[in-house]
Amino acid sequence: MENKQNSGYNAEQIKVIERVGSKIMPLSTLKLSREFDLFSRKHNISGLQVRELYNKVKKWRTKLEKNPQLLLNSLQHDLIMGSTMGDANIRQRDRNCNFRVGHTKKQEKYLLFKYEILKEFTKSGPKWSLRTIKENHKVKTLEMATKTHYVFNHYRKLFYKGGEKTITRELLNLLTPRSLAFWICDDGSYENKQGYNTHSNFY
Repeated sequence: MENKQNSGYNAEQIKVIERVGSKIMPLSTLKLSREFDLFSRKHNISGLQVRELYNKVKKWRTKLEKNPQLLLNSLQHDLIMGSTMGDANIRQRDRNCNFRVGHTKKQEKYLLFKYEILKEFTKSGPKWSLRTIKENHKVKTLEMATKTHYVFNHYRKLFYKGGEKTITRELLNLLTPRSLAFWICDDGSYENKQGYNTHSNFY
């Protein structure tokens, strides 16, 4: 398990982890302090055998992959949905996925706003990067990426077919007014005659 002092767990949670001893391995997959808290409220960790705990954690992960809003709040969910419609990507990393997005200097504050929403899933703050687009044109972007977590696997399955981002009618029907707002802020523009438009280039 990662260093407990740097894991995000609070003092009370660290005491619980230290008490359970050999049960630390199945608990090590609960990456977030809030996730550990939710799991420990649902299950009597100290009263479970190691094998039972492994099974409980496995079922917990399966539930989160099917319904990430058991862990994510509505703002986090809407950000992931709306931004993945736009500039963001859900990347496959071994068994689990992570969320990544970048914006230019013009939208620096917007990127920092996103970072604050998903901060608990990150190891470090956003970093500037020089990207090459369209005929060697270089653009400086501020980028953020979360740690891999099985909660993002749900969105990978929603958005990607055969490794390519694919927008379906099902996805469009899942958008809320707030997730639509994130999408417009990522990829949208406003024209007097046509109103708001998006400029996503993958469909």
